[in-house]
Amino acid sequence: MADETRPELRSYTPTARERLVSALGDILGGDPGAHAYANQIAGGLDFTPVGLLTGAYDIGRQGAEAGKKLLDALKPSNPVTQPQDMTKEEFFQARRSRRDTLEEAQNRADREARESPEYKALMEKNWRKSAEDLVSKRKTSAEQTWQKSQATIAGEEEGIGKQWEAELGDRERRRQEMLGRSFSERHPAVTAALPFVGLTTSAVLTRMGLNKLNAAGLGYATEAETARKLGDREAQALAIMKADKFAQSEPLKKLGILGGAPLANVEARALPDQLDVMTMPPESPARQRAMDRMQNIPEYALHSLPAYIGGAAATYTGSKFAGPSAAPDVAATRAYLRGMERNLSPQQVAAELAKRDSGLTKALRGPQIERELPSLPGTAVQSSPVAGAVEANAPAASGGMPALLEALGSGEGRLPPPAGAASSRPTYQGHPLPPGMELDSSGYPYVVP
Repeated sequence: MADETRPELRSYTPTARERLVSALGDILGGDPGAHAYANQIAGGLDFTPVGLLTGAYDIGRQGAEAGKKLLDALKPSNPVTQPQDMTKEEFFQARRSRRDTLEEAQNRADREARESPEYKALMEKNWRKSAEDLVSKRKTSAEQTWQKSQATIAGEEEGIGKQWEAELGDRERRRQEMLGRSFSERHPAVTAALPFVGLTTSAVLTRMGLNKLNAAGLGYATEAETARKLGDREAQALAIMKADKFAQSEPLKKLGILGGAPLANVEARALPDQLDVMTMPPESPARQRAMDRMQNIPEYALHSLPAYIGGAAATYTGSKFAGPSAAPDVAATRAYLRGMERNLSPQQVAAELAKRDSGLTKALRGPQIERELPSLPGTAVQSSPVAGAVEANAPAASGGMPALLEALGSGEGRLPPPAGAASSRPTYQGHPLPPGMELDSSGYPYVVP
């Protein structure tokens, strides 16, 4: 229910996305928790074609409302769209000659007579009766003149009536002219600017959408890396699973952005027809022509194709100004799940990560160095099979994973590499990997499950 203390809420029109959230919330139960969950679902749909279409609709509606305000602002300077709105009484009153009542005419004659030189001369001679007779004669003359003017009123009213009929005909002519002219004909300058607005909007929406998508992927990768450094395997596992889910849906989301952004240019080209349908009265020929065009969907879509192609070119331009892709970071984060089943819970993934870390520690340590590495601070490997995990947990003074691998193969009291290992084993940054480790497609080492 609208808040009676806030009248602006009573006239608020929900957006398409808000209507979607409300409908989903009602389906899920209608309570605040259901609506909050529905809002999360709608957030997941923002990058899909459904989200792009609702966004395009909202942009179109806002554009139409802005166009209507622009139309209202232009009306005062356009005599065709601003017909004479005087009422009949106002029209007659503006064209009538000044008409005094009998009392007003007599009072004015009395005042003028007493201010005349004749009246003042008679009063100086103390001829008061003659002075009053002068005033009386002037008032009688004013009354006679007023009576004669009343006889001409009928003719004046008839003349004004004819002017009124002509005004009504002129109003109807201007009205029909206005009804027959489309928005493009009434405002050619605005119409000429709409293609540039549409192209710019397509480019900006593409850049914003891709940046938002990349920020989401990078956020999951950063969350996983932060949890790894803190040793919180369960939080790391949850972030890794989010990154994996994101990577699976990213192509569709990116397709929705790249495929939906050109619709902004199509919407800009269609805005004049939408304004005609929204703002013109039902009997308007311009409105009917716009409706006929919009209802002929195949032909309208064919005519919109050049606008979509132009919007696609603007979309390509906008994608070039977007930030770097989060795909490499997401791929590196997903590498933790290699060899695991996809239906594991975060707790199970965390346990599997711990098991792999233990295997990695044993693979990197040889039987002869089991007694030596514990004496070095911070050598307990905590998180992942990728190189970044090992480097983060190796002794800081030793230089991370490269130094650790070098120690393994240098012969300084540690296991030397097997004979021929330098030529047969894969290497990481020039150092041969121990048995049980391989390089993935990105060149990072991992423990073979």
